[in-house]
Amino acid sequence: MPKTDTLYWFDATINTDSVISFILQKDALVVLNRKCNALIVKTVDGTTTFYFDNSLKLDKNFYGQHKYGNCSFFTSHTGALPLKTNIDTKVFRIESTAIQIIPMKLLESDFSIDSKTPTKKSS
Repeated sequence: MPKTDTLYWFDATINTDSVISFILQKDALVVLNRKCNALIVKTVDGTTTFYFDNSLKLDKNFYGQHKYGNCSFFTSHTGALPLKTNIDTKVFRIESTAIQIIPMKLLESDFSIDSKTPTKKSS
């Protein structure tokens, strides 16, 4: 793990962008040889397109409080993992695409933070 002097965090239960409308587009794109549907979400700040394969399921209840970036909105409507995400706002554009799918179990220890590392809420 890279060394850092401070770990910054934010409250992901708070969403700073509201959904205005959304549409579901079938067979929108192929990612990693998987046909993906798209959930296109228009918000006050811009548009986010989530591309997903219905066979890559997740427990949408587990993400119910993850409101940052409208994550809970996406998971509640799809119940799937996104393989590609495009975020377009007035001030930036982000594109994230999966390059590999590796099934694995995560341990609690995978998320441990050294108690000596300072943390600070991001502003």
